[in-house]
Amino acid sequence: MVKGPGSRQCHRTRFSILVTAVFVLSCLLSGDHLSSAQSKPTSAWTPLIVPAAQCGPGERAESGLQGQTTFAERFGTKASQSFNCNLELLGQYEGEGAQFDMTTLDNCAYFSTAGAAGQKNIGTVVVDASDRRRPQAVAYLDSPAMLRPNESLEAHSGRKLLAAIQTSVTAPAPSIFDLYETADCRKPVLRGSLSVPAVTGHAGRFAPDGRTYYATSWENSPKPDRDGFVAIDVSDPSGVSVVHRWQAPPDVTPHDIAISHDGTRAYLGLLGGGGRIRAENGLVILDISDIQRRRPNPQVRVLGKLLWDDASGGQVPIPLTIKGRPHVIFTDWTGPKGSNLEAARSACAQGLPPYGFARLIDVSDAQRPTTVSKMLLQVHDPVNCAQVLADAQAASRAGYSPLICTPDNPQNATMVACAWKESGVRVFDVRNPARPVEIGYYKPPGRRTEVRPGSGFTTAGGANRTADWVINVPRFDRERNEIWFMSQDNGLQIVRFTDRFRAARKDLFGSR
Repeated sequence: MVKGPGSRQCHRTRFSILVTAVFVLSCLLSGDHLSSAQSKPTSAWTPLIVPAAQCGPGERAESGLQGQTTFAERFGTKASQSFNCNLELLGQYEGEGAQFDMTTLDNCAYFSTAGAAGQKNIGTVVVDASDRRRPQAVAYLDSPAMLRPNESLEAHSGRKLLAAIQTSVTAPAPSIFDLYETADCRKPVLRGSLSVPAVTGHAGRFAPDGRTYYATSWENSPKPDRDGFVAIDVSDPSGVSVVHRWQAPPDVTPHDIAISHDGTRAYLGLLGGGGRIRAENGLVILDISDIQRRRPNPQVRVLGKLLWDDASGGQVPIPLTIKGRPHVIFTDWTGPKGSNLEAARSACAQGLPPYGFARLIDVSDAQRPTTVSKMLLQVHDPVNCAQVLADAQAASRAGYSPLICTPDNPQNATMVACAWKESGVRVFDVRNPARPVEIGYYKPPGRRTEVRPGSGFTTAGGANRTADWVINVPRFDRERNEIWFMSQDNGLQIVRFTDRFRAARKDLFGSR
């Protein structure tokens, strides 16, 4: 059949209408129509949203809500590209993917892998990043703790130590604690191992002086005989031993732990709420001075507690001092009702954030810790629920919640970098802790259907992964202008602030 000019014109008209319709639909899905989101309906949470970063020319900024990866961004022609705002990628080592934890020492990074079938190399990956633009794997650690460290990988720069405690053990089997010496960070040497009975290793931290490693013991439901923490003496790497074991009360589920600069306080994150765990959610401050000073029969005393129910799955309390005043920056894994889609919908229906967020807590009075600010992105505002709940994988796995934040200088913090799962690594100016301001972000690309057998995302059933999970950000190096972080599909990444941004923000970076 021969088609005349009228038919071609009609075809062009229909095609034009179709293109216009697709464009309008993509804008609606991406949230572009909310570029002036703050002039739209608000909630009691809207004033808590941190001011969004102002991106530079030529950068690939988010097109939707602050923190969101929109439907169009997930499935469009540029879906496999990263997003950046005032941060640029310096170097990367993907490997076979990563799981839950990473730590750094000197020019090296160490990150865990899933240990799944199909991995060529199992265990914790040792990455030499002496050449920041071309980091390379140089070893794999396969001792029991390094095969399953969960969130316990920790390095101590002063004493050149690397440690972890084994997780996923089945009671009554003990967890194994492993300690490595790293005079050469590329060649860790196993010096001490310790069987720790009645402990399910989960997370861990060195005391600042490097003499004690604190490992939390955590179960999916409160178990007084196993929940708590164990303090391990690592003064002699070849003769490690348990100093003290603290059993938590029945309603407390210690998740992660951090130690004060002087080693006398422990900041304990309580993983509760959300209907999954019937326990308290929040922060507990403990007096551990007896352990620090190696007193006989040490006692651990509860000094203060701060609980909340506007988020759940309490994660990591990181101590930092802002203008001479001690604070903790705390993150929650999920929204107040839990981590699945129904939980997010339930939170939204009650006018609550569907996902977890970060908060700054003043701990200058250890008996009365006080929330100074709640750090929300636009994706957390209940008025935006209709837009974010439709995102491909965020709602089902609490993907717009943070996991950990790291200060640029723990003793005099001006900025923090946060691992914010599907929202990427996000950086905030915290010089005014009552009103943090976002200054930049970097979101790794979604790896879609690419095979990553060592990735926690892949092994969790991510058949089509339209975004990645930034899971840890252990290094914020102001001197070298570097932020080291890990995401599950993209492995180790090193980013830095752009020269343009540093030149424009001498108030943050000085004249260098």
